[in-house]
Amino acid sequence: LIAALTESSQITPEGPLLRRAGFTIQFTRAQQAAIDALLARFAAAPFAPPTFKDCQVELTAAVVQALLETGVLVQVSPEVVFRAEEIRQAEADLRALITAHGPVTLAQMRDHWNTTRRYVQDLLEYFDAQGLTVRDGDVRKLKND
Repeated sequence: LIAALTESSQITPEGPLLRRAGFTIQFTRAQQAAIDALLARFAAAPFAPPTFKDCQVELTAAVVQALLETGVLVQVSPEVVFRAEEIRQAEADLRALITAHGPVTLAQMRDHWNTTRRYVQDLLEYFDAQGLTVRDGDVRKLKND
């Protein structure tokens, strides 16, 4: 059934989910205003963002889930989310620093991103899980090195 509906362009697979062809999430004006305000908070402190719980309080669980599913936000741990832009920036920073100077410590990345251990630890563990880095004692190095 799924194959037939996909072939006839009635549904579109997106990872493990399906959506009706042509469907896009549309927020109400109030929801969009709240999303814009929250994203402004993320932009103001890129590496010390609002927590997942903060996001759910300011928006709703359903709206936060929609932002995660559309890739606007990326959840790196149960408590921590970042905008996708910061994830891309963090990955580029990590690659550049490791390439230029060798393995990095959590403390070095904390200082580089001017944030707290809490955010950096979750972010580095996320990159470990994604296969970008590997932890070796107290340092992280690129997995393919």
